Amino acid sequence: MSQPQALGTRVRIEFAQASDPGRDPNKQVNEDSCGYAETRFGHLVVLCDGMGGHYGGREASRTAIATMFEVIDQAPPGATAATALKAAIEEAGRRVYQLGGPPENRGRPGSTVVAMLVGDRGLDVAHVGDSRAYCIRAGQIYPLTRDHSMVQGMIDAGMLTEAEAIGHPDANKITRALGMRAEVEVEVRPEPMEMFPGDILLQSSDGLTDLVLGVDILGAVRQALASGALPHACNQLVHLANDRGGHDNITVQMVRIVELAPRASHTIPQAPANAPEPAAPRPLPPQETRPMTAVDTAKVTTGPKLGLPPPVPVPTLLSPNAASAAPTAPEQGGLPLPPASPSSPGFAPVQPTAVDRPVAPSPTMPEQPRLAPFAAQLPLPPPSARYAAPQTTQVSGQGPSKTHPPEAPQPVPSAPISMATRARPPQAGIVYVIIGMSAVIAVLLLLLIWALFLR
Repeated sequence: MSQPQALGTRVRIEFAQASDPGRDPNKQVNEDSCGYAETRFGHLVVLCDGMGGHYGGREASRTAIATMFEVIDQAPPGATAATALKAAIEEAGRRVYQLGGPPENRGRPGSTVVAMLVGDRGLDVAHVGDSRAYCIRAGQIYPLTRDHSMVQGMIDAGMLTEAEAIGHPDANKITRALGMRAEVEVEVRPEPMEMFPGDILLQSSDGLTDLVLGVDILGAVRQALASGALPHACNQLVHLANDRGGHDNITVQMVRIVELAPRASHTIPQAPANAPEPAAPRPLPPQETRPMTAVDTAKVTTGPKLGLPPPVPVPTLLSPNAASAAPTAPEQGGLPLPPASPSSPGFAPVQPTAVDRPVAPSPTMPEQPRLAPFAAQLPLPPPSARYAAPQTTQVSGQGPSKTHPPEAPQPVPSAPISMATRARPPQAGIVYVIIGMSAVIAVLLLLLIWALFLR
């Protein structure tokens, strides 16, 4: 296991890989190739699975990796990591195509490719063929690529499940690869994926994924990392594929994120050192100030010069008990003032508060005549036989007192009520009585039958 530090990034990783030809005696020449390189864009991890014969497939996979390591640092200035990665894979496809000779040759070598570029901006992934990439995070495994194969097309169409695709006879038929045409269509993630410390990135050839599901890969990795490091986990995955048949070459690469670049804080930039001095604020025009104190009545009379109305006397609130005996003062407009004694009953009067400018006179509303209550305007109903006519009583000016107690109300004679108008007994009670008697009779009959026949 190595802990490389690329020059173009501040991300620190742990890297390990393992490859095995498998258990098929006809495929003991390992056509898989894998490698790692430090580029100006970050850490580059590439895996290629060659095809087209023992030596043709191995040559194709090695040519593809060597081309990518050579071309990616030749990207023009300002190019993004994803753009540089895609251009490197396209150039690798052209050189693998040239290995096959003239265009009319049908038995051409080819290779799949899956590559990850780990940089400060995140993770960029590109692939062609059925080699896969995964991300293990927080105890879950997530696929980062989608196979370019016939079996994957059947899975997408709902004809197969992922479990049914394991060991399918058409699993080795792919629809896209390096060397099939001079120009290859590369699938690249549209945006870099954000990474976190502890994330594990995994790449593998179809020698593993054709025999092992993603859930099984996750379980094997977690079990291996509990007792060892990344190289041990890679070897465990190779052994797992061999235990399930090992019908093809098996290659596994793993990357663990150790440390990420510090994220830039979003702060307000300061002004440059040679920035001009800010202009001085304009002086405000002088404003007239007025003291918030009591205003003399004689000085307020000069208000018409400023276009203000003359002052209006402010009334004083009095308690109801002291209203009749309070003296009046000419300076308050002839209104009664409360007594000066602090022990006077009732609530204390509210003194007028001095203001800066006089209050406009409030309009006086003429006194409206009091209306009689609505009930008093309605006519009384005609007297009936059952109810006596209401007796009008004369109300004196004074209320009830000890010397003039209120008169006792006269009893109202009630009209005779006939027998027909008396209340009838409720019918519900009769129903309940009938139901109760029926129940008693039924019980007695049951007892009689039991005594005569069943005993």
